[in-house]
Amino acid sequence: MSTGVSKRGQSWTIRFRYKGNDGEPMYFRRTIGRVTKNEAERLRLKWMREAERLGCVPEFEPPAPAASPGDVPFSAFAKRFVDDHARVFNKPSTVTAKVAMIKNHLAPYFQHRPMNSIRRRDVEEFVAAKVQEGLSPKSVNNLWGTLSRLLRAAVEWEVIDRSPMLGVRKLKLSDPSFDFYDEDETRRFLDECLRSEPKWHPFFAAAFMTGARLGELAALRWGDIDLERGIVLIRRAIWRGCEGSTKSGRNRYVPINAFLADVLARHRRGKDPNGRVFLSGIDDTLTCNSHRKPFARVIKRADLKRIRFHDLRHSFASQLVMRGTPLRVVQELLGHATVQMTERYSHLYPTATRDAVEALGSGFRVALEGGVVVPFPEATRVPGRG
Repeated sequence: MSTGVSKRGQSWTIRFRYKGNDGEPMYFRRTIGRVTKNEAERLRLKWMREAERLGCVPEFEPPAPAASPGDVPFSAFAKRFVDDHARVFNKPSTVTAKVAMIKNHLAPYFQHRPMNSIRRRDVEEFVAAKVQEGLSPKSVNNLWGTLSRLLRAAVEWEVIDRSPMLGVRKLKLSDPSFDFYDEDETRRFLDECLRSEPKWHPFFAAAFMTGARLGELAALRWGDIDLERGIVLIRRAIWRGCEGSTKSGRNRYVPINAFLADVLARHRRGKDPNGRVFLSGIDDTLTCNSHRKPFARVIKRADLKRIRFHDLRHSFASQLVMRGTPLRVVQELLGHATVQMTERYSHLYPTATRDAVEALGSGFRVALEGGVVVPFPEATRVPGRG
């Protein structure tokens, strides 16, 4: 009998060792249902070749014959999840992120374990392992989310009866920090951009005055802009050359102020009325890297602090909040799915809490005479009280 194939009752167990991508020895053990000895040996040979080819990331291992649906290995189900769920329902950027998380973290950890053998404790140990590896709480929570959706799909597809994620909580996150330009810094940036990088002035002006994301600006067409009504419709985004919906999946309207309307009107002259608003060259779609060099040059020449392009979106929101714009309005303009995402800017609206406390005490008076507090007149007694 082959040393890597053994039988117990009506089930066969396959074992072998192989080297992972990092050269570390890996051990494979799998129990399968009622098959012949020859079939078991053929499966062992097949899996050994797959393991040698894929190392410790067997993401695309073909599903094996199983005694029950739950016996399918995690690595095989992960491929099915990507192909039948993520690629069907998620945007390309989300698919890429999920594939990376499965390939780099989830598949190496759970490997060939049968889906029905994964317990809540296994998930908690996975989370703890990623924390010990030094991943940030947000990165760990992203892995938590992908694993949770994968296991929920396993329940929906009747592979397992119950998700082991139940009761496993996400890590607590501190309030995210961000940088931004105030109104004076924004003015300095745009003035310098107009002087030294005039080609890029309309693009950066639109970023500051609409709070649109880079991909949303890249996908913007002249048909989305109504200069007469002073409004822009943000309904598309480009990611790695692929055009799709916005991050939230919803369209949103953003008003255009007089400054931006004038900038866009000048920029529109001679342009294709059906074409894209912002191009990095003649008929050259704006990419995620097109703006980097001119952005850095303007910051340096204007003697401003270095920030990321995404911080222009934060600048738009922060300046609105500092002017007293309600968070619900800012949420709509940014396209945030929940107001909780917008609350990161609430500390910039100090008058909100101050006005509330002032209103609370508006009916009270304290009089000072010669530095001595004069007591309030005795309150009128209400019958039946005190």
